[in-house]
Amino acid sequence: MLAEIIDPVLFEKGFKRSAKSTVYKRKLDEASQEINFWTYFSPRYDSHAAHIYPSAVFKIPQLGAEASRLIGEDKMWLPGDPDIVMGDPIDMCAPNEHHESWYATTMEDFIAAGLSIRTFMEKWLYGLLSDLQNTDGLIKLYESDDSRLRRTERLIIYFAAAYSLKGDKEKALGVMEKHLGRLGSRKRYAAVYRSLQT
Repeated sequence: MLAEIIDPVLFEKGFKRSAKSTVYKRKLDEASQEINFWTYFSPRYDSHAAHIYPSAVFKIPQLGAEASRLIGEDKMWLPGDPDIVMGDPIDMCAPNEHHESWYATTMEDFIAAGLSIRTFMEKWLYGLLSDLQNTDGLIKLYESDDSRLRRTERLIIYFAAAYSLKGDKEKALGVMEKHLGRLGSRKRYAAVYRSLQT
């Protein structure tokens, strides 16, 4: 499915995939992007089918370093690879009413799923791949209140880190106070507040 249906369109956009891998990778000036075609065979929730579960990962190392600096020793609030600004199933970049799931039991099903995923990526994912390629892109997405981003606490830290990286601590603090300004959140992210107030 990948070789025949997905490879041509993603290779054209600069992604690469090794022969036995289901992960496409693209390196940019300030970032790297991955599209992972996870497939779960006979999952507990549908033991008669394979669940094809593509996800997109956006990494911006410079921003990850700034987020790590802000969070300080409290690494538990920024788990995993700090370079990963966002990693979600690709259907999350579409409005709720357009979310899709892909299952297959036969080769024909896999081909149909591949064609459906390709169409979905063209409609909903490619724009985000283009828009989120650097720190400036993340700031623009935040300021436009882009609905393709899930405003998790982790992502809020990266929004603040993006402004901090640009030298605008006032806006970085504004992001924290707007989204993580309640007492419990202030305690949890005290290190970020301290970093931005010094």
